[in-house]
This record gives sequence, structure tokens and C-alpha cells, in this order.
Amino acid sequence: MRYLTPVTVFAVWGLFLSCEGFFVPRAVSTSRRRETAGDLKEAGRGEQSSLRMWNPGKMFGSVLGSGAAMAKLGGPALTVGGGEGLSLDVLRDRAEKTTVGQKLREEKALREKGEGLPHTDAKIRLFGTGENPKITLYRDSAAWCPYCQKTWMLFEEKRVPFRIEKINMRSYGDKPKEFLAKVPGGLLPVIEVEGGPGQPITESQVIMNLVDRSFPESAGYRDLMPPKGTPLFKRAQELLSLERDLFRAWCGYVFYPPGFGGGRDDFDRVMDRVDAALGETEGPWFLGGTEPSLVDLTYVPHVERIAASVAYWKGRKVRGGKWKNVDRWFDALDERPSYQATKGDFYTHVMDIPPQYGDGFFERGG
Repeated sequence: MRYLTPVTVFAVWGLFLSCEGFFVPRAVSTSRRRETAGDLKEAGRGEQSSLRMWNPGKMFGSVLGSGAAMAKLGGPALTVGGGEGLSLDVLRDRAEKTTVGQKLREEKALREKGEGLPHTDAKIRLFGTGENPKITLYRDSAAWCPYCQKTWMLFEEKRVPFRIEKINMRSYGDKPKEFLAKVPGGLLPVIEVEGGPGQPITESQVIMNLVDRSFPESAGYRDLMPPKGTPLFKRAQELLSLERDLFRAWCGYVFYPPGFGGGRDDFDRVMDRVDAALGETEGPWFLGGTEPSLVDLTYVPHVERIAASVAYWKGRKVRGGKWKNVDRWFDALDERPSYQATKGDFYTHVMDIPPQYGDGFFERGG
């Protein structure tokens, strides 16, 4: 059986789209997923998304060549719209010789060595150390789990070498028996430490604090939490508590019918507090400085999901709305490779939330 690489699929996709008159919504542009309610409306909620004609035949023509020429070269053939047969082997070869194809091969080669930028396909991360990682991180295979996201980001921000094993979330099927033998509850994320306590360590916040303390600045790593007993440490604890308040207010607002949860006013009050907290520092981060702390990473997964779900279910903007310090925080996150690799999109956050929390409730006049 032949497997197609992403580059080949991209080339075949381009050939398919080259059929004249193929309609492509503007909303499918992936140049940058700006998480605003306007994007959701453009993608199909509310006003109908406008369409534009796109014929990328010229774009792919020089790469693909003629179907007849490729068919003569043998190999598996692909027929598009009853037209000429196309060799997948030739498609693959030509696509991989493009600038994009070469770049993808280079990035894959770096990933296999544990180097390069963060990526969901990475199996090992070495950060130039060349050492054998002592920690294995078990995270969800879909790269959607909010608790896995912040834990993964912490490893990337601290540049602690680690291996990655992917386990599916329970809502997407049974977990492997080997994993359940180690972690009977099936919780994610999990870390195993070579020469450690012998038992896998669960709970994202426990893992994050343990890794931060075990790899301190004195050993060449960046501390993501202030020293205990300092005013800044006390402030960090207050902000972590505020994150829990925000989570509860969000759930009450989006996933409970009106009158049964905290509602819009309660959510807005907590968001106002979060925005004010971000405004207390000169930089974009909760504790100030030029780089995110453990506090920022703790907020990332649910604020990201809040922006998507509030836009979809309530028709309101969290990002790009009235909370300007939150906007500044999101903009700074967008520049971090750790966030670029782990962030989700509006569609995934809205459509994949129901298995975990249940459907949200629409708000009239939101």
C-alpha cells in the first residue's frame, strides 16, 4: 500500500482545485486564524460568507506538468474529472522539489533529530543538548487537550529535553491497555521520569510545578515561577486562583441555560479582573518581564477556548473586543513558537468542546 506524504497530498489537492470554476470561501484562508467573532460569521454563522472564484491552475501548472506526460512515466495513476491519468510518484517527486517541499523535508529532518521548531509530530525534543531525555510526556494524540497544551508549552518554554508519547482522549476511543496499566484512570497529561518515583505523575499543574522546580535557573533553565516567599510569588498564586474563577464563570455563562449559571454579568466581571491584572505590568504578561511565566501558560488553554466559544454561542468578541490587555496578551502569545505549535482554531474549539462540556447555549442579541 502506498502512503502519500503531506507534500504529495498538497500537490494533488492543488491539481484538483485547478478545475476551472472551483469556489473557495474566503474563510478557509489559513494565513492566520484570527480568533474573532467576525471570522466565525464569515465561516458560515450569521451572514453568508462571500465566495470568490479561484483557479490555482497557473500556480500548480509549472510543478505538476501535463497529465499525459506523467501518465507515460508509470506508477499509480490519479484521474481527475475523467481526464488524463497522473502518476502519484511523479506528483510526489515534483512537489518535493519545490521550495516548500524542500523546506518541509528540512524541518522533518530536524524534528527527527529532536531539533527545530516545536511541532505536533515531534517525538523527541533535545534543544541542542544531545542528551538522552529522562522525561516522557504522554499527551493527547489530537493535540486538543487543554491540560496537555499548557504542559507541553512549559517544556518548550523551559527547553527541558523530553520524549513524547501520544494517547487518544477518551471521547475519541478507548485508550491503549498498556497505558491504562500504568495510569488506571486514563488521565492526561502524564509524565514518566527515568530514575524517578516509579509511578507516572498526573495532573497538569502538579507536573508543571514539578518540572519548573526540578530544572531551575541555576542549572541553566529559565524559572517560570518566582521564588517562594516573595511578593511576586504571592501575586502568582492570586492570579492562578483568578484563572479558576474565570473557568467557572465561563462554564456558567456558556454551558448552562440562562438563569442556571453565572450568566453574562458574572463572566464580564471576571474578564474585567483578568484584563485589569494584565494591565498592571508594563509588558504583555501577567507577571511582567519579556517572556511568559507559568501563570500565563496556565491561562492559555481556557482563554483560547473562551474566545472561540463566546464568539460562537454568544456572538461576542473576547479577542478584538473591549478587553485590550487581553488582546495585547494574545498578540504576544502569537509570536511564541510554543504557542504557534500548540494553538487550536475556532472550529475545533467549538465543535470539539461538546464531548467534554456539552453544548453551549446561544444568546439572543449577543
